[in-house]
Amino acid sequence: MKWLMKILGKRSKNRAKLTLVELVMVIIIVGILTAAALPAYTSFIQKAYTSEAIASLGAIKTAETVYYAVNGCYTADWGELGMTSDDFAHNGWFLPGCFGLTGSCTDFTAWCNGDNGKEQVKGVYLKLTHDGEVETCTLADIMEAKPTYVP
Repeated sequence: MKWLMKILGKRSKNRAKLTLVELVMVIIIVGILTAAALPAYTSFIQKAYTSEAIASLGAIKTAETVYYAVNGCYTADWGELGMTSDDFAHNGWFLPGCFGLTGSCTDFTAWCNGDNGKEQVKGVYLKLTHDGEVETCTLADIMEAKPTYVP
């Protein structure tokens, strides 16, 4: 606070009150710092949402890998994987209806459609292929694939 006092001018040591100009300057400085920090905060939140979706897609990949090891084939059937909406109950933002599955015996793709989740994650679209690659995609890609969603 001493540096602010030097900037604003000389002050009497006995005077403890802020003038209106000094108060306005402090408010402006706090506003500028807040405006600078807000985009970074928003970016961190978006990364956190995406990480939550990737973790859930990873659970689907693990279930598919186990299924493939036992049966020698992938599946697009949630029942055969033994997965239900309870497997996604830990998600804070993505509801079970966000996660879809498409595929055949030789490959699968798990989808995350954030539009089926809470308001904050609308617009988060991801796909995970059988080789473990997570990519962003569009809502049109998901609609075209017509995945089956978690029951």
